[in-house]
Amino acid sequence: MKLTGLSVQNFLGARAVEVQLTKPVTLFAGKNGAGKSSLQEAIRMALTGEAVRVGLKKDYGQLITEGAESGFAEVEIDGTVRAFVTPPDGKTTPLTEYVPPTALPYVLDAQRFAKLEPNERRAFLFGLMGLSAGGAEVKKRMQAKGCNDQKVESIMPMLRSGFDAAHKEAQAKARDEKARVAHHHRRDLRRQEGRIVGC
Repeated sequence: MKLTGLSVQNFLGARAVEVQLTKPVTLFAGKNGAGKSSLQEAIRMALTGEAVRVGLKKDYGQLITEGAESGFAEVEIDGTVRAFVTPPDGKTTPLTEYVPPTALPYVLDAQRFAKLEPNERRAFLFGLMGLSAGGAEVKKRMQAKGCNDQKVESIMPMLRSGFDAAHKEAQAKARDEKARVAHHHRRDLRRQEGRIVGC
């Protein structure tokens, strides 16, 4: 997916922007209030239908530049106009069949990924990469890496209940083992102290 053109009018601070993107990287620079963030938000709304500054469709009129009656954001992808939005109704209209890539909202808002719960983050990454991590697949990979068959079999029931359950179980076992080792260490120290005192 390559953006090849942008056309934005009366969208927040972006009054009239018409750009053909011919280079791999395009930098938009300007003073505060020049419309840089407005341009980014217009592109995001046109591609995903998500508004940044307002939460409700009834408030989409606030996205129109003050004093203007209407506005729009149009994005050209690979030479074809794919999506545009016309506030105040917020109607996003694909001009051709356009399905945004799954990762697009995360590309446009990097903090979104960081805000995901660990399970959601894992599911997103697995889906994005087309990975499967079912029990049989994990077992096969562990055996291919030369893991002890007995240990592999012992953890399979935990994996069937999910990675979180397996992770918690592994943490509990590690904690128990650490406590057991510490207990034996303290006992051995007491025995040694007893021998020293008894000398």
